[in-house]
Amino acid sequence: MQSPVAWEKGQVERQVSHVRRRLLVPRLRGGSLEEINARLEAFEEGRGALAPFRGPFESFRAVQASATSTCLVPFDGNQCSVHASAAGKAVEILVRPERIVGELPEAEIAHKKARPIAYQLAIAKLPSAKDLADFDFSASPADEALLRGMAEGGLLDGARNAVLVGGTGKSHLAAAVLRGCIRNGGRGRFFDTVNLVNLLEAETRDGRQGRLAEHLVRRDLVVLDELGYLPFARTGGQLLFHLLSRPVSARR
Repeated sequence: MQSPVAWEKGQVERQVSHVRRRLLVPRLRGGSLEEINARLEAFEEGRGALAPFRGPFESFRAVQASATSTCLVPFDGNQCSVHASAAGKAVEILVRPERIVGELPEAEIAHKKARPIAYQLAIAKLPSAKDLADFDFSASPADEALLRGMAEGGLLDGARNAVLVGGTGKSHLAAAVLRGCIRNGGRGRFFDTVNLVNLLEAETRDGRQGRLAEHLVRRDLVVLDELGYLPFARTGGQLLFHLLSRPVSARR
């Protein structure tokens, strides 16, 4: 029985041989030596009619694809990461020969690094693929430098709290900061506050109180959107206060 290693080695060697024979060093074939020589002589006679070589030119294969909401583009069995501005949009992949031959290992390494980030972005339940690059700071009094520092992980240093008050775009900025923290290695969760209170109340009714809190104390950042926008019952407020006090107590 042939071992898996030997089988894979044979598969690779056959593929390399095929590419070398068909693309890199194609061999001149003919029925006889005289036929091959005749074809070479005809080629020499027509050489003068060939256009001169003008230097290397860019060649690529364009592939149409779509980026997911987590900024990944499936291509050739891999998940390639793209800029946040391309999330959920159609993109065009330019596949160049040197990239396929020389940069594929680097793409595989990048994919392995992007995989846990994509997973954390998925479980964070962000409302949309918004980033700071999509926010118009010229029309807002928000401190761009401060927010960018927070998104780069500065908010996670020292386990600080941040409150966004007044104006428009608070949900956009909160989601963008959370997204940036996750890309810098953090773990987070995004909640609409009213929905979170409803989850806490349902958890209490079902006799499972404390499970959500146990989950969230393992998060580096929790975003509560629309806090104070809609009222909720006093019991819900107490449950929310208890939840918010758990991470603080766990860090002491």
